[in-house]
Amino acid sequence: MCPTSYDVAATSYCYVPNYIFLSAVMSIVTTSTLIRLSAIVKLLLMTVTGFSYMLCAFVTQTQLFAEFSEFSNAPYPVSARLLVVISVFIILVYVQSRQVEMTLRLDFLWATQALKEKEETIVLEKGNQLILFNILPAHVARHFLDRQFVNNMVRKVLAREAVTELKFYSEK
Repeated sequence: MCPTSYDVAATSYCYVPNYIFLSAVMSIVTTSTLIRLSAIVKLLLMTVTGFSYMLCAFVTQTQLFAEFSEFSNAPYPVSARLLVVISVFIILVYVQSRQVEMTLRLDFLWATQALKEKEETIVLEKGNQLILFNILPAHVARHFLDRQFVNNMVRKVLAREAVTELKFYSEK
C-alpha cells in the first residue's frame, strides 16, 4: 500500500486515497471554529472546500481512486464514497453552525433583556427612595437607606409600603 520506510527514493507514491478523505473532513470541520461568521458564509466556505477536494478526486487523482476501488473490491467507487462523506460533513457542520448561531442570538437577546431589567430595577429603586424621602423625614429615610440590615425583609416591607402610599396618594 503506502511506503512504510523512510526511504522516499524507493517510492513516493501512496496508493491509498484515505488522506484525501481525512484532509477534506478536517478542513470542513475547521470552518466550525469560525464562530463570528454567519452560517451562510460558512456554508459557502465549506462548499468551496468540498468542491476543491472533489475536483482533486475526480479530475487530478482519477487513476488513484480507480485503482483503489479495484483493489478494495468495493461495491461502489471510492470517489462516490468521497462525494457522500464530504456532502454529509458539510450538512452536519452547517446544521451545527446554525445551532451555534441561534444560541448566540438567544444569548444576546437574554443579555439585552437582563440589562433592561437591571435599568428598570435601578429606576424603581430611585423612585422608592424618592417616595421614602417624601413620606419620612430626611434623616430617618437616610437611616433606613444607609444602614446595612442583616434581614433584608425590612427594606422589602418599606418598599411595599411606599408603593401602597403612592397609590393611596395618587387616588386622592
